[in-house]
Amino acid sequence: MVNHRLYNKSLSFLISILLISLILFTFIKPATGVYLNPGEPDDASVIENADITFEDVTLTIRGPEKIPIIYLKFSIFDYDDNQEIAYVKFFVDGEKTQESPSGSFSVEWKNPFSNGYYGYGYRWGFDENEGTVYDFGYGYGYGYGNPSYTDISFLYDITYSTSKVGKFYAKLYVESGTHTFTSDQGKSFIVTSESLPSIIYVDINNIEGPWDGSEGSPFNKIQEGVNAVEPGGTVIVSKGKYIEKVVITKSLNLIGSGAENTIVEYTDYDHVFLITANDVNISGFTVKKADLDGKAGIYLQGVENCNISNNNLTSNYNGILARNSNNNIIKHNNIFSNSADGIYLRVSNENILENNNVFSNNNYGIYFYESSNNMVKENNIFLNDVDGFSLDLSNNNTIKENFVTDNDNNGVNIENSFDNIIDSNFISENFNNGIIFEGGASNILTKNNISTNYEDGIYFLGSSANMFIDNYISSNNKKGINFRFSSDNELTDNRIISNKEYGIYMHSSDNNLIYNNYFNNLINAWDDDNNQWNIWGTPGINIIGGPYIGGNYWHDYEGLDLDGDGLGNTMIPYNSQGNIINGGDNNPLTITNINNPPNKPNRPSGPTKGKEGTSYNYYTVTSDPDGDEVSYLFDWGDGTNSGWTTPLSSGQTVILSHTWDREGTFKIMVKAKDKYNFESEWSDSLSVSMPKSKNKLQMLFFEILNKLFERFPFLEKIIISLQCLKDIFSRYLANLEVKDNQIGTP
Repeated sequence: MVNHRLYNKSLSFLISILLISLILFTFIKPATGVYLNPGEPDDASVIENADITFEDVTLTIRGPEKIPIIYLKFSIFDYDDNQEIAYVKFFVDGEKTQESPSGSFSVEWKNPFSNGYYGYGYRWGFDENEGTVYDFGYGYGYGYGNPSYTDISFLYDITYSTSKVGKFYAKLYVESGTHTFTSDQGKSFIVTSESLPSIIYVDINNIEGPWDGSEGSPFNKIQEGVNAVEPGGTVIVSKGKYIEKVVITKSLNLIGSGAENTIVEYTDYDHVFLITANDVNISGFTVKKADLDGKAGIYLQGVENCNISNNNLTSNYNGILARNSNNNIIKHNNIFSNSADGIYLRVSNENILENNNVFSNNNYGIYFYESSNNMVKENNIFLNDVDGFSLDLSNNNTIKENFVTDNDNNGVNIENSFDNIIDSNFISENFNNGIIFEGGASNILTKNNISTNYEDGIYFLGSSANMFIDNYISSNNKKGINFRFSSDNELTDNRIISNKEYGIYMHSSDNNLIYNNYFNNLINAWDDDNNQWNIWGTPGINIIGGPYIGGNYWHDYEGLDLDGDGLGNTMIPYNSQGNIINGGDNNPLTITNINNPPNKPNRPSGPTKGKEGTSYNYYTVTSDPDGDEVSYLFDWGDGTNSGWTTPLSSGQTVILSHTWDREGTFKIMVKAKDKYNFESEWSDSLSVSMPKSKNKLQMLFFEILNKLFERFPFLEKIIISLQCLKDIFSRYLANLEVKDNQIGTP
């Protein structure tokens, strides 16, 4: 017998469940959907009949969904009246089926896979724009149709050949047979009827207009100027503060009115300058406040042959960020007080970084990751919170003639990197090591001055087969050179002097070759493994001027040279008072008359005042204790030097001339070196003044006077009135004088 009460309750429960499901299905959007994106045009403005490419046009089918796709449609609309002016229909694989006008489009499927996950199953899709679920029933479609699976995205680049002048936008459609999915309106672009101007002017102070980019009617936004100029043209930006993001998608020259006067900042969590085109030159700006994690004042994205020069980059996350960018020049910039790195190169090759001041950044001064064949030359890298300069997985770079000082960790960090050249750098007073090598191999260090660092001069950790030639390592707080777990390195022609703990320290490091070096330290060497401390006597001038190259010069070696060849024959092998555990130096250098550097040159003599642009002669002299010929190097105090002169006889006066190209006070110093490259101290300095010329003072006076008139217009009227009174009074006196003469005439 049927229990009606139980039956009615069960029926009511089922009806309630169905009603709740219907309400949820109707009023609550599923967490999934079909997503369409019409992509981004690669240029904001093009000339009629030119091509414009929409990048990353996207169809995304969410994991739970499966939809039938008959075709995709990409349409161009007039911005003003929303009329469709062109379209292309294409299959999922990018094959075109129809277009209008004919030949106007090309379609590239960027991420082809075997079948787009095309298969049989229950098909449905949620239209995110409409908020409606469409049920297509069972059949073949694209997508997984399974909530446990990930989304599928189809990516296309679509190029459109423009044929009409105006402002336009794009949309993307997917036709399923019973429903058409539609994207939002895409970013607009402009097609112009004639060539764009080659020079555009921008002035933030042109508030009321008109604005056509001419010198008389400049735009007041940099982006407007960038959009309006022809490719390869020039945008000239007047002084002022511009708050905007600037996207550059064409080659051009962007010139500010000096970094101290032309400020561009963007506070809406993005880069200030985003460069995606080759051959872009940016100079004369202060760029700031792109301070969101990962952003940069200037971001070079996949570009070549750009030039970033004479800018200030400060208060950004990264000052300059280059990613997948090659053959660019970053030169004469001040890059400071950024919250991460001053300059960050990631997978970027064959770039030049030259004559930049990179300081007081909160992470690295300069950081390379997987970036090779770059030149880093004549930069000042100091007071950064981590390393001054760091290479990570970066090969074949040249680091030359840089000043790397006062950084809070290491001066230079070479990590897992190969075949780099570190040449003629001054690396001093860094809080940890001067240079550290972690992993990697086959790097060359030559002619560097690595002095007064707070830990070690050079620290090798698990790094092998490096060459270390003709460096000066002095007065470091711990070890001059520290080897740990590092093998097959070669050290020759280095001067390792006055380091406080050890000259060279070698722990668990074997098969290294150390010869023809100069050691004078409290403890010269410590070695607990098996290394080679000399070669056998080979004719040639050694590091202290002797006739044979053999071992090293040790200041505390007390043995004798019995045969006069300059190599010790007694108390060998030298083992640094037992600190070289296995073997030692079998050919220590012992020349009685050890080479000495030249004496300190006299303070330069010559004019102490002059005019910029005029050449003046200066002279000095010194002698060499050993009678060697002497070369001189003048530092002119303006960031330039004379280079080494040709050798002169000891005691012979040298005379050189120099021209200063700017006003100021400059300190001239001179040092000397002998034929063995032993260098003297710097001379005392001579101060030379290039004062402002009268013309410049007059110009400055009139500039100040004009600014006073602008600020206080009544002053100009008073001065004009006084001048008029003066003229009247002068005429009155002249008339009196004429009358007096007439009265006195008989």
